[in-house]
Amino acid sequence: MAGSTARGSTVARVALAISLGIAVATASGATPASGDATPRSRCRPPVGYTHVDIGSLGTGFDDPVDVNNRGVVVGRSETPDGMHVFVWRRGRMTDITPPGGSDATVAGVNDRGSVAHSWADLVAARYQTVIWHNGRSTASISGEPVRDFNERGDVLFFDAGLWRDGRFVPISGDLGGRLLFEELGDGGHVAGVVLPPTPPGGGHPTPSTGFVWHDGVLTAAVPPPGTSFAVAVDVNRSGSVLFYAFSSSNALWHDGITTDLGSLGGTSLVAEDINDRGQVIGEATTASGEWHPFLWEAGTITDLHPVDGETSSVTAINERGEVLGSTSSDGTVVWSCGATVSLGLGAVGVDINDRGQVLSVAFTEPGQPMRLSTPIRR
Repeated sequence: MAGSTARGSTVARVALAISLGIAVATASGATPASGDATPRSRCRPPVGYTHVDIGSLGTGFDDPVDVNNRGVVVGRSETPDGMHVFVWRRGRMTDITPPGGSDATVAGVNDRGSVAHSWADLVAARYQTVIWHNGRSTASISGEPVRDFNERGDVLFFDAGLWRDGRFVPISGDLGGRLLFEELGDGGHVAGVVLPPTPPGGGHPTPSTGFVWHDGVLTAAVPPPGTSFAVAVDVNRSGSVLFYAFSSSNALWHDGITTDLGSLGGTSLVAEDINDRGQVIGEATTASGEWHPFLWEAGTITDLHPVDGETSSVTAINERGEVLGSTSSDGTVVWSCGATVSLGLGAVGVDINDRGQVLSVAFTEPGQPMRLSTPIRR
C-alpha cells in the first residue's frame, strides 16, 4: 500500500474474481509458498484471522475502498439517495455525504483519520469535494471528483491539479500536450501521462510520455524506444513510478531510469502496486499461459503461487511486504513470510494495511458483506 488510497477498482476485482472461479474457503490457515514476500527472520505469518462485519448504509450494495493503519475503513454504500460515502471506526458506521448528495466517491483515509471525498450536488450542478475529519468538513475545494489522497493531506484532481495546505498548487510545464494527473504518492509526488494534441483529421490521441512532478519541478518520464506509457499505475514515497506501457511489460521508472520487471516465462505482465521499500506486485503469464502473481524486488521476480492448473491474482502490498490476493482454490489469501495464509473467506480482497488487517467484500453472499479481518500472530 504505497499511499492511503485504494489501488484499483473493486468492480474490476469482482470481474477478475469471477473469472478465476474463486471458491469459498471454510477454514483459514498457512501453507508454504514459493515466494518470500517478507524475510522469515523478521516476521511471523498469521496463523489465522478474526473477522468483523462492517455493515451497510442501506440496500447492501457496497464498495469498500480503503483501510488505514488504525483500522478505520472508508468506502461507498448505496442509500435511497444514491451512493454515499461512509466512515467505519470501531464498529460504528457514519454516513458523511450530505443529504441530497449523490454519486459520491472517496479517495481514501490517511492515518490521521482524514477522508477526501466528493459528491454530485444537483442543486449547484457541480461536484463538491471536501476533506472530512472528526465529523467536520472543509469548504468545497473543487468542482470535480477527487482523484487521490495521501498521508500529508494533499488532494489530487484529474484535471484541476493539487490541493495542498488550503490552496491549489499549480502543476504545469511544456511536455508537448495536456497533463493528466493520475497518482499521488505520500512523498508529494504526482505522476501521470501526457496527452498529445488531437491528431490531424480527429481521433483520440495516444499518450506516449509520462511525467513526475515534485515540489514545483516537472520531469518527463520517457519510455524506452518502441514503447509508450499509457497510464501511471502507482507512485511510492520516494517517487518511483509504475507505468503501464503499450507494446511491452509494465515498467518501473525512477530518476530517469526505466527498469523492465521481467517475466514468469510468458509474454504478459501487469503490475498492480508498489510499496515504499520498492517491492512491486502484479500478475504475469507463465510459459504455459497461466496467470500467476509475482513479487519483484531489486531485480528479482518471484512466482508467489506456482501451482499448475490454478489461477491467482494480487491486489495490494503493505510496508511489511505482505501481499493480499486471491487463488482459485483458497479464495482470499495473504502471502507472508514464505507462507500462503487463507482468510477462510470467499471474498474479494480490497486492501491490506501495515498491521496486516485485510478489507474485503463478499459479492457472492446475500447483502455483499464487507469485512475487516485482523491477523492472529503467535
